[in-house]
Amino acid sequence: MALSVRALRPDASHGAHRQPGPRRVRGAAQAHRPFIDLKDCADVLVTVLDALGIGKCVLVGNSWGGMLAGVFPAYYPERTTAAIGINCTASLPTMFESVWASVLAGYLALHARMPRIAARAARAAFGGPTAEASNPEFLRFTRFVLRDDPKSVSWALRSVLIGRKDEHRRLASIPADIPVLIIAGEEDSQFPVPAVRKMADAIPNGTFRLLPHTAHLAARENPRAVNAEIDTFLAAVEKEH
Repeated sequence: MALSVRALRPDASHGAHRQPGPRRVRGAAQAHRPFIDLKDCADVLVTVLDALGIGKCVLVGNSWGGMLAGVFPAYYPERTTAAIGINCTASLPTMFESVWASVLAGYLALHARMPRIAARAARAAFGGPTAEASNPEFLRFTRFVLRDDPKSVSWALRSVLIGRKDEHRRLASIPADIPVLIIAGEEDSQFPVPAVRKMADAIPNGTFRLLPHTAHLAARENPRAVNAEIDTFLAAVEKEH
């Protein structure tokens, strides 16, 4: 995650968290629950903001972080100036997502390495045809992520794919004075453009933007285009405030 943040905004102060994963308790890695949800993440983020002395924030996230950016203003409107979600969804997982994610999460919970066929599928979910053809550095990054910590990948699968809820009704409760930008990557096979657009449409003051030739990890794959959309959006927010 920190690598993505540095690629997205190397000149900004920021905080970053890893994907969901077990914590160490008395020298042993132990999971405190089968999965974490977006409310858990929102509560933890408030704790982080309090520790840093930050009252209100502009929250930016990609994928699971984008889902958090979407619902955080609903849970904590008093702590949100604006929010930006990239390649995220508010929809339930499909049956296909639930089945393959359950099988893979169970496998990774017991083994130290991701099976090759699953690694190929995950790389395809992270990167689209444009990255495959012209961005070898990004492909090396995805291989590193998948190799780095399969146990955390297992937790992420349980939380992001298997355990996620339909959040459209919650998004509709976001106060209309909080602007939210939702960005979709044209080549994202993980959360297709119609699902991302539906998320944006559910937010009272939501704005939708589409990035061509960009897949799921947009902030890492195409930071210039993502930064341009964020700069334009935040300039408008600054004028309003």
